[in-house]
Amino acid sequence: MVALAGQVLNNSTLVRRARPYVALAHERTGVVAELVMPSYQSVVCVLRCDAEGEVAGPAVQEVVPVHCCAGGKVLLAWRDRWCDSVLSAPLERRTDRTITDPLALRRELEMVRADGYAADAGEAVADGCSVAAPIVESGETVAALQASGIEVDDHVARLVIRTARELSDDLTVGSA
Repeated sequence: MVALAGQVLNNSTLVRRARPYVALAHERTGVVAELVMPSYQSVVCVLRCDAEGEVAGPAVQEVVPVHCCAGGKVLLAWRDRWCDSVLSAPLERRTDRTITDPLALRRELEMVRADGYAADAGEAVADGCSVAAPIVESGETVAALQASGIEVDDHVARLVIRTARELSDDLTVGSA
C-alpha cells in the first residue's frame, strides 16, 4: 500500500505543482512549510520543507487527526460532506487544548471560512502551532498549505494565504 501511495503521489499534478510553493512558503515565513491532503479522519503531510530549506516528498511525511491541526481545519471548513463525516465520530484529544466538542469545532470552522485561514495553538502537539490556507483547484479545496513552528502570527498567516492563492492560481491556469 505504501508503494502504491508513493506512485500516486509521484504522478499527482497537484503535488508536482505544489513543490516550489511549499519551498516558497518556507522561504517567506522562515518556518516549516507543508502540503497536507485529506485522508479519512486525518490529514496526510505529503510535502515538507524543513529548516534547511529542503523539500521532502512526495511521500507520506506525517498523519495527524484532521480536527486538531490548521491544515485539517482548512479542509474541514471547505469540504462539508467530509466535515459531517468526521464530526459524526468522537474526536481524539491530543493535548489539553484539542477541541473535541463538534459544536465548538463547527463554530471555529465558520471563523476559518470568514478569515480565509485556520490556526492551531498546541492542539495537535502541546508546544507547537500552525497556520494554513486552502489550495483550490477547479473550485474545490483539494489540499492545504500549512506553516508550523513554535510561534506563528498574523504576518505568517498572511504569507501562507498569499502563497496558497498563488499555488491555486497556478493550478487554475494549468488546468485551463
